[in-house]
Amino acid sequence: MKEFQLSCSFDAFKDTVQTQIEKFEVLQQRQINNIEELQTARQERWDCYREAITNLNHCFMEENNELVRDFTETQATGFQIVGARKSTEAEIKEFRESCKGYIHSLKGVVGNASFSDIMVNPDEVDLGQRASMGMEDREIFILQKLSKVSTGGYFDIRWILESNGITPRTYNEPFEITKSLEQMGYVNMLGVLSGAAASITTEGIKYLEQLTKEEQRIPKGSAEGYEEVCQKIDQVVEMLVKAGVEHEILFNEMEELKELYLHLNKKNWRQIVMGKLGDLVLAKAAEPDSINAAYQFLTGDHHKLIG
Repeated sequence: MKEFQLSCSFDAFKDTVQTQIEKFEVLQQRQINNIEELQTARQERWDCYREAITNLNHCFMEENNELVRDFTETQATGFQIVGARKSTEAEIKEFRESCKGYIHSLKGVVGNASFSDIMVNPDEVDLGQRASMGMEDREIFILQKLSKVSTGGYFDIRWILESNGITPRTYNEPFEITKSLEQMGYVNMLGVLSGAAASITTEGIKYLEQLTKEEQRIPKGSAEGYEEVCQKIDQVVEMLVKAGVEHEILFNEMEELKELYLHLNKKNWRQIVMGKLGDLVLAKAAEPDSINAAYQFLTGDHHKLIG
């Protein structure tokens, strides 16, 4: 996740980008009277473009990350028909439009960065928990991110996942998740090269509001039941080790479950259990029957985790 880590605070990053935006705005509004002045302005635009790339790279732990590449690919506008000659006025207009394009691109850099908890609140991100997110958790996470954007635009789902430490399990997963949310009426979907982009619908916002109400009614894990849960987790470790799972694989994951029990409501804790046990099946570290038995023993839910 180093690619997404800033070498400065998010506020300092925004200030850096804003400084570059203001320089392009000055160029966009400059009074240009002839071709000589235009040529000078074009050189300054190029210098400003290179400076922006350099300063953006300095903001990240790893240079040339995706956001920097997005800006780098912004091109000055202009189209020349062979044999045709443009008027100075037309070329000046194209120059101003190109400056506008760079400004729009830089604003997009900040907009996309604001989706990333790794960039905005790095100290609050638990990458282990993010990696163990099940499909439902990923869907809810995407909706929560989209609900914070009021522009009504479409936003890249792969970026929302990866920039927050959630690696898609398959290349098509961002598309599949978005398609599922669209079928439920929670998002509007747009196909893009990276998979899918989406904007949240009114139904999606209502769904999140209902989830919040439900979570407020479900109490968090208490110290009173903590000892019993720890005993059950230890028994599950013994059960799965006998079923052939390596103890080293289980220990850290199960210890994390003990810790999370005190901080999550029962619904969210059960979802984490589902994710961790489900990953063992995906990794072929355990048979479905053993995982189903472990899940039912830990959660009291008699439905099968793995069909």
